Amino acid sequence: MTKNIRAFTMPKWGIEMEEGVIREWHAKVGDKVNEGDIFVVIETDKIANDVELEFSSTLRWRIDGEGDAYPVGALISIFAEESVTDEEVEVFRNSFEAVDASFANSKESEGSINTSTENTKVPLNLSISPMAKELAENLGVDLTSVEGSGRKGRVSLQDVEQAAKAQGLYSIDNSDENNPHEVIKLTSMRKTIAKRLTEANRDIPHFYLRCKINMDNLIKSRETNKQGSINDYVLKACAIALKAEPDVNVNFMGETIHRFKHADISVAVATDRGLITPIIRSADDKTISEISSEMKELGHKAKNETLQPSDYQGGTFSLSNLGMMGISSFDAVVNPPMAAILAVGSLEETVLPNGECTKLMNVTLSCDHRAIDGVLGAKWLQAFREALESPENL
Repeated sequence: MTKNIRAFTMPKWGIEMEEGVIREWHAKVGDKVNEGDIFVVIETDKIANDVELEFSSTLRWRIDGEGDAYPVGALISIFAEESVTDEEVEVFRNSFEAVDASFANSKESEGSINTSTENTKVPLNLSISPMAKELAENLGVDLTSVEGSGRKGRVSLQDVEQAAKAQGLYSIDNSDENNPHEVIKLTSMRKTIAKRLTEANRDIPHFYLRCKINMDNLIKSRETNKQGSINDYVLKACAIALKAEPDVNVNFMGETIHRFKHADISVAVATDRGLITPIIRSADDKTISEISSEMKELGHKAKNETLQPSDYQGGTFSLSNLGMMGISSFDAVVNPPMAAILAVGSLEETVLPNGECTKLMNVTLSCDHRAIDGVLGAKWLQAFREALESPENL
């Protein structure tokens, strides 16, 4: 801090966070903000957090607008008392450098471009938002004649879109005027999901093992015990199978494989912003009741965007259940560095050859062939099936 001037930078929540999106400001320049007040809502690829101030001061400058992404450590606002002049605030902003040397200084984080790409002509010292820069590079927009509409001539995403249209690089198909469409901006979470699943589907040699599991005994046991959901039992059975076949409880790390003692199971949870996978840690040591309680709490936090990095980072095995939505079976994509994911379908009433009716559940185990072979995956499924068909052992 210099002469009662405070820098407020993009925070870092967890080792995987590289940037954050400013979803909503709760203060404007000139406002007196007190310690404990919610100052800004910042969205990552996993969560959206209300950021509370840890001090009281006056907001003297902040990044304009909402919806743009900024790298961790980038200067996004400045606080200073009224005795500090506007000129001193401006000098502070222009000379600010992030504490972590791995991040660019504030001029670069605000969009000062010092390099050009093969397809994009970018003037030196052009003030441009990070998302606008990325779009310009993707489309090959010539920015030399683009006038920014933002504060102090800053080039926005809309400015780049207009320039791309004018240069014939970007157009909207209005061939069917009777069927208008809406352009939906991807959330930070959806962009991350798209990137990671594309890489996983491209780089991981998947193979799939399928089986049907008799659920009659488990249904009867659950009706008697009145504990947990079917998914809670499935999760516990996954943990038991991982203890029986620990070579499935692994992360593939390129040239090494990390095999874990405990089963930290990532469970796919649907939210309005996309899928997120909170983790039931050490599920092998938890009862059905404990798993049920913890899963409800994590599901609530996921839907309310209050998960913390420790709730979803890590994981040794993944579980995705669409059975409650009437999906009989499906194939899931492995979520690296984990080496396997179980896809669970619905319970279906089936007539056996002897005429008896039974409830069967379809499951598919997706495996990363770099870490798991077919026989190992089959042994894991066998242990999983035995656990569910003998619920007294869960």
